[in-house]
Amino acid sequence: MAAVGRLAGGARLSRPRWRTGLLLALPAILIFALLFVAPLFTLVANSFRTQTGAFTLGNYARFLGDPFYRDVLWNTLKVAALTTAGCLLVGYPFALYLRGRSARVRNWLALLLLSPLLISMVIRAYGWLVVLGPNGPVAAVIQWLGLTPPQLLYNDTAVLIGMVHVMLAYMVLPLMGSLDRIDPTLVPAAKGSARPAGPASGGSRCRCPHPACSRGR
Repeated sequence: MAAVGRLAGGARLSRPRWRTGLLLALPAILIFALLFVAPLFTLVANSFRTQTGAFTLGNYARFLGDPFYRDVLWNTLKVAALTTAGCLLVGYPFALYLRGRSARVRNWLALLLLSPLLISMVIRAYGWLVVLGPNGPVAAVIQWLGLTPPQLLYNDTAVLIGMVHVMLAYMVLPLMGSLDRIDPTLVPAAKGSARPAGPASGGSRCRCPHPACSRGR
């Protein structure tokens, strides 16, 4: 009975906190709904209408039936998928490295990670033009190795590099938050209880932050 009473008391205490949190978040929710959800809903609703306001599916039939629009859609999805994979490939080791560092090192590296967001997109684009250009440092290193530099500008490779550079912070920050919530004692425990595949498999199962990866997308 005492345990039931404590549970009931805890439920009564958590309920006002939940309401207080909702009230505090309500202005931000309303602003988000007004400035993002409402225009998006209006855009989707207008896509099912003609110029006279009548309901139609012809817009989507014309969009999916045109090879040009299909190619644009496919290229958009392909770049998005490759950008997500690239950010995860680069961001996960970086977030894993930050997990074991001191607060001072984490702050400096986080500042280094977020500093490109303070620079204009145009300036960053011109910076990549210099880095990936035929006379840039990347081409110079490849020539120093005795190889012929490939074309790195004005193609899908340049777009992918630029997108990963822009979106990397949005992958690393959720990964850091997810990795910080993992109990450090779980890693050696997972390695000790690993299957015959080896201790590395236990560590990978323990450390892979699937929810954070999905948020990073």
